[in-house]
Amino acid sequence: MENDFIIKCIDSVAQCIIDREDEIESLDRAIGDGDHYINIKRGSSALQSIKPELEDMPTNEIFKKIGMTLMTSVGGASGPLFASFFLSVSKHKRKVIIFKNLVRPLH
Repeated sequence: MENDFIIKCIDSVAQCIIDREDEIESLDRAIGDGDHYINIKRGSSALQSIKPELEDMPTNEIFKKIGMTLMTSVGGASGPLFASFFLSVSKHKRKVIIFKNLVRPLH
């Protein structure tokens, strides 16, 4: 059940990124170099491609796999930043529970 929830979250975030392309790009152009959307979309696509691998993994391994995937697929400062969050969560079962409680209302 936890794995299904995490996979649904990956799908939800991916859809939000796609739905808000114009907004994300305009904000990044105003304060950055305009490549943030491309980078997070690349990371989102990479996460979509590993979903089958996540189905039978222990929860902490899922978060580790997500972190490593983001580290290698998202460019700029965002890749290591997002990756460090998920890698940190993967090390602490309590943080996994807190993460689920934070995300559940958004689902």
